[in-house]
Amino acid sequence: MAAGARVGSWHGVAAVVLTSGDTEVVVIPELGMLVAAFVVDGFDHVARPGGVRAVRAGHTSGVPLLHPWANRLAAWDYEALGRRVDLEPLAVEEVVRDRKTGLPIHGVLPRPWTVLEQDAARVVAELAWGEDPAFPFPHRIQVEASLTERELRIATTLEPRDGEVPVAFGWHPWFTPPDAVRSDYTVELPAMRRIELDDRHLPTGSTEPVDAFAGALPDHALDDAFEELAEGSSFSVTGPTYNQLVVRCQPSARAGIARVSRRCPGRGRSGAGRCPATDRRGGRPRRWRRHSRGCRRARRLAAP
Repeated sequence: MAAGARVGSWHGVAAVVLTSGDTEVVVIPELGMLVAAFVVDGFDHVARPGGVRAVRAGHTSGVPLLHPWANRLAAWDYEALGRRVDLEPLAVEEVVRDRKTGLPIHGVLPRPWTVLEQDAARVVAELAWGEDPAFPFPHRIQVEASLTERELRIATTLEPRDGEVPVAFGWHPWFTPPDAVRSDYTVELPAMRRIELDDRHLPTGSTEPVDAFAGALPDHALDDAFEELAEGSSFSVTGPTYNQLVVRCQPSARAGIARVSRRCPGRGRSGAGRCPATDRRGGRPRRWRRHSRGCRRARRLAAP
């Protein structure tokens, strides 16, 4: 292990602590590579509604990886690559049930990962996935978290182990800007197309154009999905002392709180996800690459 690497306990859970200058990040391999803290100048920019207990129960908190799918499926069974999967027997114990709609959401409960490499500002870990009843498509998924001062970059790579794999994972960040309340936030959104959702928050197949917007964050809940973002599009949330909560998307990307790599099994499109009031789109510039038999995505969080 390289000098300066730290492994400790965070709220009773084994954690890897990355440091660079005045920046500290806590990653928890035991909870599916959860990013539990992003501390700059003593302020933790990560929100953790419900804490570790909520994560173990399948609720989103911190910056979790949603795997093997993000967002809601249309039913408790799905068909992908010629295989039909029944999720009902796995409800609660393994597969997360959306409290709002009763549908399966955000994949399975977090599982422990194996740390492969680690030094003071970088950790690499992987999860070997087999013929799991919730997602019977063997693959290996690896996460590399690397920290520089005031910036965390997360690269996620999925590699099939035996045949093709439907790729639908995503990250679900919760952030808390310092010294600001919701009424202080302003947002900037690019022109795009809104995906119409039904009362179960599933796509109906209809879309409508949405003009670019800059102004105060609306005082109502945001739970929307978008597509057709132009190359270099960016999203930003600005507060009195927090002015770099920005996301950039590449061509053909769809937008929701959990960035979905491809179409989810059982979904017509990647759809909307829950989001904190502080961050409509996750707050990190993103770069990603797709391959026909694998997927790699890089995400970056920068603090002001």
